[in-house]
Formats: sequence, C-alpha cells, structure tokens
Amino acid sequence: IIGFSVVSVITGVFIQETFKVATSDDQIMLNNKRRAMRDHERKMTNLFKHADHDGDGSLDLEEFSKIMDDPIVRKWLSSMGLEVDDVDRLFETLNGGDGKVTGSELVAGAGRLKGSARSIDLLTFITEYRHDRALIMQHFRQMDPEQFGNHNTTITGSEAHSASNLWCKVI
Repeated sequence: IIGFSVVSVITGVFIQETFKVATSDDQIMLNNKRRAMRDHERKMTNLFKHADHDGDGSLDLEEFSKIMDDPIVRKWLSSMGLEVDDVDRLFETLNGGDGKVTGSELVAGAGRLKGSARSIDLLTFITEYRHDRALIMQHFRQMDPEQFGNHNTTITGSEAHSASNLWCKVI
C-alpha cells in the first residue's frame, strides 16, 4: 500500500508539472489563440448567414435588429463576451458607414467588442479626445481670438462656459 501511495504522489506531481509547463509554453498559447480566433470567425460567419435573409451579402438594420432581438442569439453572444444592450448603436459601430454590415465587418467588429475595455482602447479614446479638444479650441480661437487667444489648451471654468455657449452658436 505504501508503494502504491508513493507512485500515486509521484504521478500527481509529474502531471501537475506537465500541465504547468504546457500552459506557459508560448507555442501552445499561440495555437490556442489561433484556434479561438478561427472558432469565433466560424461562429460569426454562421450567424451572418442565418441573419442574411435576402442573400445580398450584407445585413441592413432591419435584418440585424431581427436577429439581435432573438433571446437565444443574445445569450449566445453574451456567453462569448459580447453584450448587446443597444442594437442600433451596435449596428452603427459595426457598419462601415454605408448602413450595412458585411460578414467581415461582423466578424472583426464582434471580435473587437468582446469582453471589457482594454488599456489600448482607453488610450486610443483619450488620444482621440485630446486631439479633438485641441481642434475645437483652435476653431474657437479662430472665431473669437480675443477670448480664446492664448494657445494654452487647458480650459478654465469660465472658458468652458464661454466655449459651450460659442459652440451652440456654431451649431
């Protein structure tokens, strides 16, 4: 019995170490990631084919909304890490500006939107925000150089109020 116990412990330790090495191996991680990406693409392609009722190779808002209103599809997407709270906003996010979502747009967009926000997403947003803020302030300076004449991009409370009033005039 003691010999059997010793062999069992040695086997357990060997298996544990094997799994530890396997999960840290870079090639295995890359293969798992590729497999997951292929599975995601296959699943999204099947969803697209199911949703494309007119067979034109793209989904309009009506087709997209119809498939997204299906509770089973929503649960399935949720299980893959894609929460669908606002169908219209999701459609606008996925389509390339032409009012239709193609299969490749669905695959790529769903892949980007899965899960929680990543650091790179937040960094991209902050960078775009700063760029847009600088352009808006430059526009304000051109419209009213006396009030926004300094080239400092920091906006004080009174400038923000004046800027919002000026922006309303622009619109």
